[in-house]
Amino acid sequence: MDSETLPDELTLGPSRFRWMGAAIVSFALLVIGGLLVNTDFLLATILIVFFGSCFVVSLAQLSRKGSRLHLRKDGFDQVLLGKEVSFNWHEVSEFGVWGKEHGFAKDEFVSFEYLGKDGIGQAPATAGDGHSTLGDTFGKDALELAALMNAFRARAMRIRG
Repeated sequence: MDSETLPDELTLGPSRFRWMGAAIVSFALLVIGGLLVNTDFLLATILIVFFGSCFVVSLAQLSRKGSRLHLRKDGFDQVLLGKEVSFNWHEVSEFGVWGKEHGFAKDEFVSFEYLGKDGIGQAPATAGDGHSTLGDTFGKDALELAALMNAFRARAMRIRG
């Protein structure tokens, strides 16, 4: 996306499809756990506790307050499970994609290096190689989101001079 045609602000929400799928699967396994209470109490308890928690987290992520990415002219705010972290564009490096393979699947995250206000620093959530990552791709492909964030950052760096 060309940095000249960017809006002043843009808010992205979570992937509704992904989190709704997680909520449905969690709820189904929660019900199965409930049906197993009289047959296998230990397995039922494990299913109820684990998938009950997954169901609650899925619903929290689906709410607007639970998860969002807000891009502004001067920086961005990321909210995950109600916790907000803010960065100014001059505090971060360019954005790229970091991937992690496990089995037949590959998770891709948008990564960046936190430069800090006065030099090199490191943000709390890291990708394991010194880079920080966003906790979600907010309904976009990781490459597409990285390009969008790079465009916002490039505009801010040009304005800042």
